[in-house]
Amino acid sequence: MGIAKLSITFLLAATTAFASLAQTPAGLVGSASGLARPATQAQLQALLQGAMNGQSVMFDPTTTVTVSSTMTILVPDNPGNILGNGLKIRSTISNGSDVLRFVGNAKSNSRNFIIQGIAINGGGYGGQASGNCLVIDAPHNKGSLYRVMLRDIYTDWCGLHGVKIIGDFFESTLDNIESENNKGDGLFIDHGADGGIISNLMIRSPNLSRNLGYGFHSARANSIDISQGSFINNAKGGLLGEHGIRTVDSVNCENSGLVCIDIPTSDFMTRLVGNNASSDGKTAVTTPTQYTYRYNGIPANLIQSGNYITYYGSGTNNTAVKAP
Repeated sequence: MGIAKLSITFLLAATTAFASLAQTPAGLVGSASGLARPATQAQLQALLQGAMNGQSVMFDPTTTVTVSSTMTILVPDNPGNILGNGLKIRSTISNGSDVLRFVGNAKSNSRNFIIQGIAINGGGYGGQASGNCLVIDAPHNKGSLYRVMLRDIYTDWCGLHGVKIIGDFFESTLDNIESENNKGDGLFIDHGADGGIISNLMIRSPNLSRNLGYGFHSARANSIDISQGSFINNAKGGLLGEHGIRTVDSVNCENSGLVCIDIPTSDFMTRLVGNNASSDGKTAVTTPTQYTYRYNGIPANLIQSGNYITYYGSGTNNTAVKAP
């Protein structure tokens, strides 16, 4: 009995502590549950900025907010957490500007925080013209971001990329990023123009499909490990690593451009393991899928095994694992 009472006491204390962690600024709690439920863009932006300033926030799962201009959230030292809990952001932006931007603004660096559970609709289906739906910008001299957990993010119908990450972004994890029906890439990653670099980025189980660009596109960064993932019906291809991708493991591309995984060159080692492309030989946004991977870099910088292609069409099978 004593142990049971102790356990109950511990759980109550933990619940109270978590509720305290997710406290929201006065006047912005709009639901009976005590969770944040902003009604306007100004209220939402204040909550997001408050979270990055150290006052973590959890949103009511019924929250939907329409925004008409870019929300820029500065990320200082010692940020708190954003627990979106299904927060929905609808954009009516029509001038090509981004919907939501997180910009590093620390005296030293920002580390160990969570952005989770947010869905952003760029408005493209309704004829709007936003830019990128979600941007993380980590300037080299002012805003390095370390050990960020970006989880359960959904973007669609964005005017450019669904998710864009640039700059000094280190040792971070992207888990369950779903980005589809965008005019650019589902997920675009690059070093910063100011010397910032992407380093040790882990991407788990993304669904990056039905984009007019690539599902995943890394311009210069190659210190990236991707495990599992779905890349379906992208116009240009499944994954493009312009300078290599350290690991691509167990992804599937279906009818997603000519090549599932395209590596024009690799500055360091690229490892491709257990990846599958599938094609019916005719379904395509531009060109039917024919190859699982293409690699034109230094031969010694490629490790590959267990990659294969599945053809399920009725016509002539012109597929192969490796592209010429």
